Formats: sequence, structure tokens, C-alpha cells
Amino acid sequence: LIQEDILNPHQRPKIEDYGQQIFVVLKMMYFEDDQLHQEQVSIVFNDKFIFSFQESERKIFSPIKERLELENTRMRKSGPDYMAYAIMDIIIDYYFEVLETINNRIEEIEDVLWSETNEDSLSDIHHTRHQLIQFRKNAWPLRDNMNSMLRDESPFIKDETKLFLRDVYDHTVQIIDNLDNNRELVSGLHDMYMTNISNKMNEV
Repeated sequence: LIQEDILNPHQRPKIEDYGQQIFVVLKMMYFEDDQLHQEQVSIVFNDKFIFSFQESERKIFSPIKERLELENTRMRKSGPDYMAYAIMDIIIDYYFEVLETINNRIEEIEDVLWSETNEDSLSDIHHTRHQLIQFRKNAWPLRDNMNSMLRDESPFIKDETKLFLRDVYDHTVQIIDNLDNNRELVSGLHDMYMTNISNKMNEV
């Protein structure tokens, strides 16, 4: 079942305890050429080993490898559960970068609407709204899954590692709150666009 889910890159983010190992599916999000892309990252670990799989050859885990090369670091001394946390943490860090890009895009659209209204603005609004929906679809399940990982007792996750996982959970909640706020902002931009169009019609 795990192998099948790893090979199928269209899985929803999830965390499953198979008894002998824990299986995690995450979605890596990043911008490229003004398009929001995603790729699946899968993790399998217990107290003896950890395997990670990603769709592309993007060097998203370089910071982890750099920390592994240093002696006497927590990364070297801790077990596979801490490594799993480190991978999740890096993916969440990318979420913040994506969120910042979307925030900047919303501000640009708002600035344009104050000066002029054209069909490109409406296209940009719908495009940004679609990106937010896609982003939220991948972030929302992660919150519940992280909460389940913190709440359930597992011999493969140490209590000290749960302190770090709780930080990832808090960041996930923060991202979802920001996404909801951005959706309201984009909805407000759409209303602003329609108001501008109505005002132009009244002038005519």
C-alpha cells in the first residue's frame, strides 16, 4: 500500500501509522514562471530508518544535508523521527515563501485597481484565487494530520521530537489563517473591480 501511494503522486497529504512504520505524504509548493507548482514528497520511517521520496530532482533538502555534514549537531545525534520533522519543517518554510509571493501579488492587483480597471485585472484576480484554493487544499489536511501525530502515542516519535512537531503544527495553523484572510482580500478585490466597472457604466 505504501509503495502504491509513493508511485501515485496525486495523493492527499496524510500521515498513517502502519504499525511497523509511519508513512507521511506532503505536498511541496513553489512558484516557477509565475505559476504555482506542487510535487509530492513521501516519507517512511520508524526508529531504525527513514526513506524520503520526491518527484523531481529539485534540491529542496540541501539545508538538511548541510546540517548532516556538521559534527555534534542535533541532526546527527537524533533519530529518524527528528529527520522526519526536519523534512516537514523545510516544506512548511517553502509554504511561507509561496504565501509571501501571493501576498505581494494581491497588493500589486490592488494598486492597479486604484488607478485603472481592465480585463487583465479580472484575469489576475481569478488566477490568484485559483492559486489560493490549490494552496489551501494541500495545507488544510496537514493541520489535522499534524494534530493527530502529536496526539497519538507512537513508539517511533520521541516526546522531545513532539516539541519540534508542535512548532510545525503552529506554523501550519498560521499559514491556513493567512490563506483564509487572503481569500477574503481577493474576494474584496473582485467586488472592487465590479464597482469600478459599474461606476464607468454610470459615467457613460
